[in-house]
Amino acid sequence: IVDGSFGEGGVMRAPLIGDIDVSGGSLSGTIESDEAESIDIGGDGTDTAEITVVRGAGKVNFDGGFDGVMDLGWVSGNLDVDTTLGATADIMIRHDAKSVAFGGTDAGSMVTTGGYVDTATIGGTHGGVLGTKMGLGSVRLEAVDGGVVTAGLDSGSLSVRGASVDGLYA
Repeated sequence: IVDGSFGEGGVMRAPLIGDIDVSGGSLSGTIESDEAESIDIGGDGTDTAEITVVRGAGKVNFDGGFDGVMDLGWVSGNLDVDTTLGATADIMIRHDAKSVAFGGTDAGSMVTTGGYVDTATIGGTHGGVLGTKMGLGSVRLEAVDGGVVTAGLDSGSLSVRGASVDGLYA
């Protein structure tokens, strides 16, 4: 358990991570592991934040926004960023994810998966890219302004609650 911010230049490497809790602070450093049960950040992930979990993660949560890089094998639980993915955010999930949820996505942000995503939710404006190779079960978007959603193969439903301006859905 880490209390406070995990600063730029800070590195945590471990083959197996149980729980990381950065309460009340941000992540600017690097977390690397083969597997992680829970990564919970009480603030933002800055543009220097890097998370690499080779095999997979149970849960990844940011109470703030995220502008860094994530490379995850799979996500068996939830990947949540409560506020916005910034323009430099790059999230890659190499296999399946149960649930991904973001408060919004800025133009330039990327979320890609090599597998299937059961549920994707963007609670604010979607301006980035959300792409899956094997499909999406359901996608719920609050509003779209230049955002892209691409879903390969076996996909279910897409709903946009508010306005959709210059969005691309494929």
